[in-house]
Amino acid sequence: MRLCCGVGKYSRGMGPVTDRPESHAIGEMPGPRVWALLGRRHGDNTQVEALAADLGLPMQAFRLGYNVLRELPNSVLGESLASVKGTPPFAPPWPDLVIGVGRRSVAVARWIRARSGGRTRLVHLGRPRLDPRYFDLVITTPQYGQPRAQNVVKMNLPYQTPIGATLASAPLGPDAPVLVVLGGDSWTLKMDGATVDALAGAAHRIATETGRPLVATTSPRTPPWLGARLGQLLGPEVPLYDWAREKGVGNPYRAYLAAAAWIVLTGDSVSSLADAVWTGLPVSVVPVPEQPWLRAMRRFGGRAARCWLRRGGNLGIGAPPPDMDALYGNLIASGMARRSGAGLYEIASGRASLEAERRAVIARVRALVEGA
Repeated sequence: MRLCCGVGKYSRGMGPVTDRPESHAIGEMPGPRVWALLGRRHGDNTQVEALAADLGLPMQAFRLGYNVLRELPNSVLGESLASVKGTPPFAPPWPDLVIGVGRRSVAVARWIRARSGGRTRLVHLGRPRLDPRYFDLVITTPQYGQPRAQNVVKMNLPYQTPIGATLASAPLGPDAPVLVVLGGDSWTLKMDGATVDALAGAAHRIATETGRPLVATTSPRTPPWLGARLGQLLGPEVPLYDWAREKGVGNPYRAYLAAAAWIVLTGDSVSSLADAVWTGLPVSVVPVPEQPWLRAMRRFGGRAARCWLRRGGNLGIGAPPPDMDALYGNLIASGMARRSGAGLYEIASGRASLEAERRAVIARVRALVEGA
């Protein structure tokens, strides 16, 4: 398909978000129209673009910026563009399908459907922070605690095009390395020295057992001192890409995925985990401890806190943090992962399961559009 980019200051991926919305269209094919709502998070956008591309339908993508009203609950924003910066270039003919991700796109998607007279179908990825009944389909993962419903599809890991599987399709050579990936803090998880020590220890152990070399990379969220600590623990002979130092320039992450024989990573990023599992390689995950405030809430918060942590994601306000234990527990229950004696989550090969889920989602969304 041909890629046609519109004017605007936005860049794809992790580029800055400005006041002016951008749109770009993929293809000029007849048939159902798909609008993809993009935001500022690279991982979210990757999911939306992957699903839109896999449908094989004419697609137009809009990268949106949001103002201070974005903090209002979606139950308050309703069907509106009140939280959007600038004037989005939305105009008839209205799409058959809107794909959104994250809570900020919800009011926009509902506004588009209202303008279409209710004809436009809405598909949301992740957690909309609004009751699922407002969507035709919610595609989610276990850490978000979405309820069981006919229009809720739960995947083991986030939706994506299997780039990693393509990269890792070549036969492994004797020098294929063990890839070490160090993440960073989030609002619910706290990367610390002990986790980095465990990561380096697991990497050395696997490298010794397999006779393979090591390569390593940090992430945009890795605190500089922890990246330096990893380098010291791995040793000067191990190539280490340091995000804090390189600012993302020349990032070898995809090349490392293509060349690796085994992947060892910290368990803070679900997107990185999905990348690793899609390769079909053995994956070892080092758990990351929760933030102190969250541990305290679980311990001392009582029944109200437990209820909020378990069910609050279905409300329009006050969504709780993602439950990473639920994510990994689901992987174990599905047979994709196991807990090792070293305290790691071990995934031998989960690519077939992810591919089956991906194909089922594509079929479900296509049926939704064809029935519009």
